[in-house]
Amino acid sequence: MKVAFANSATMPTLERLILRKGRWRKVPLCVRYGIVLHPELGPTLIDTGYTPETTQGPRSWPLRLYGMLFRPRLLPDGQIVSTLQKFGLMADDIKHVIITHFHADHISGLRRFRNARFYVDQDAAQSVLAGPRFANIRHGSFKELLPDDFAERLIDLKAQPRFETGNALPDGFDLAGDHSMIAIPLPGHTHSHFGIYFPTLERPFLYATDVQWLTSAIMDDRLPGFPSSFATANTTKAAAAADIVRQYVCAGGEVVLCHDPKQTAWDI
Repeated sequence: MKVAFANSATMPTLERLILRKGRWRKVPLCVRYGIVLHPELGPTLIDTGYTPETTQGPRSWPLRLYGMLFRPRLLPDGQIVSTLQKFGLMADDIKHVIITHFHADHISGLRRFRNARFYVDQDAAQSVLAGPRFANIRHGSFKELLPDDFAERLIDLKAQPRFETGNALPDGFDLAGDHSMIAIPLPGHTHSHFGIYFPTLERPFLYATDVQWLTSAIMDDRLPGFPSSFATANTTKAAAAADIVRQYVCAGGEVVLCHDPKQTAWDI
């Protein structure tokens, strides 16, 4: 199994907004997504990063407003189609997409993958599909980014076998059935937010997704307050998730975040 991450865009953001007592300087946040070449599941994505579906062309006015607020700068070489070509793949080759949560920067490109099934938290998916439009917009989710047949292509991650991590991480769900990719619940950023743990790699690590924007916020206990907390579904649970990741790293584990600009060993 091969695991790699690509960066779809940068979002220049004031450090002080994402790091308590941070400096008044801009930090070029990343927007990562993962590519997993799995022997059983086939070519699999972890989210999709930002794509032009969120920033260009016909869009609802809320999605236009979202783009104006976050101002992502798409990176041509990091766009998902370009990245797949580096692996000799096309969009139709993707068999599965793991959706860690339903914010636009994680589901922007889902419509491109006509042959993929989607690992999701079923409750979160139904909330987006059936929830009021304003509630979805409030939480950064846009149903227009989902394929028309999305509901028919779902796999509930919580229906997969339970897996005991045996370390600081909570028990998770074995997505492939071979202990290679474990969905770890890390709620807070959204109610059903989760990360992916890779325990069987030669160098195991946790993709903690959006537990925080910066690793230093977790490790130095400098979680940001308002206005960043406005984008957090539950600040108490978010702090608990950050504490779980901190304990995991202190015990010798390695972690990757979606938005931290620091280069990792798994970045393309």
